[in-house]
Formats: sequence, structure tokens, C-alpha cells
Amino acid sequence: MINRKIIFLLTISFLCLFSSVKAQTDAKSKALIERASGIFRENPAFKVLFTASVAGEYENVPGTLFVSGHKYLLSIPDNEVIYDGEVRYNYIKKNNEVIIEMPDNNDRNLLSDPVALLSIADRETARYAGVRTFNGKSMETVELPESGITLYIDNGNLAAITVETEDTSFIFTILQAKVLAEVSSDMFIFDSSKYPGCEIIDFR
Repeated sequence: MINRKIIFLLTISFLCLFSSVKAQTDAKSKALIERASGIFRENPAFKVLFTASVAGEYENVPGTLFVSGHKYLLSIPDNEVIYDGEVRYNYIKKNNEVIIEMPDNNDRNLLSDPVALLSIADRETARYAGVRTFNGKSMETVELPESGITLYIDNGNLAAITVETEDTSFIFTILQAKVLAEVSSDMFIFDSSKYPGCEIIDFR
């Protein structure tokens, strides 16, 4: 299923944003990663607009992520995931169903708690890979070879993440990352009245 794969790959992608790197990482890579991921590490509320593509399957699937403290709302076509800080609600539009779960916050997974990832350290070694062209622009690149991740950094801002596995080439392109001064708490509350007739599957 297209969106299930996107969510899985976004998990990998965001892990590299919210993780520290090993001490033996070269100084330039470390500085680039810290600067590029600063908006995610240093601000309690932010919004990210992105597109996701998987080679040979689909291109530029749009998505939005809102984060406030330990709460978030992730929207991609056919899926909406709400996490209120304790409980995760995954609404699958195609099936008109909501899956309710208590995530494991020790799980290194975007859908468990993206903010909890901020404390993860010593993920892997990164290495500076020079300047490459991406979407017609010259960008500095940092590779995380153990996970097949490459970061593309444009003028100090994270512009894209690519993930290469044995059978998949995934591109996560950040269109906009914006700090939010204020976010409505209602955004992170699941209101069943907004999903008329949906089936509720409760795994709590």
C-alpha cells in the first residue's frame, strides 16, 4: 500500500533528523547536521511541508507534519495520524477506519513520538560527501552509510533526504519548515464526529 510504505520510509528519514551522530563523525558533517536539523531540535512547535517519492512507484506525494511539544499531526493522502501525547490515532480514509494504539515511546519510530527521538544519541557515523546537484541546485551532502541515507543541505537548510535500500530508492523533499509561535491544541485531539461512520479499532 502506497501510504504504508511512505510512513515506513518517513520513519527512517525523521530518525536521521532527530538523532545525534557518533563522535568519530567528521567536524564538517556534524556541523551541517546540527545546523540543518536545528529547527526540529530547538523549537517546541513547527510545521513541515514535504513530498515523498519512491522510484518506479509514485512521485511527489504531498504531506504535512505539525508538531507541538510531544504531540503531532501527520497528513498524507489517505492517511491522517494524530498523536495527543499518549494515544495515537491512525485514520485510514480508504477503509474509513481509525486504529487506536498506545505507542511505545522507546521505539525509534516517527509514529511513536517524533519529539522523543531528540534524545537519541550515537546513532551512526556520518561523512561529508561534497557538493552534488539535486533538483537543479548545487547542495552540500552528508552520508549516513549504515542506513543508506543521504542528506542534501541547501544554504545550511535541510532540503531533502534520500534513502537507498536494496529494493527501494526513496526521496523525502522538504518544501518548507516553519517555526510556529502558537498551535491550537484542538489539532491534536481525535474527534470522532469528524469521521462519520468510521470503524474504530482500539488496540489499547
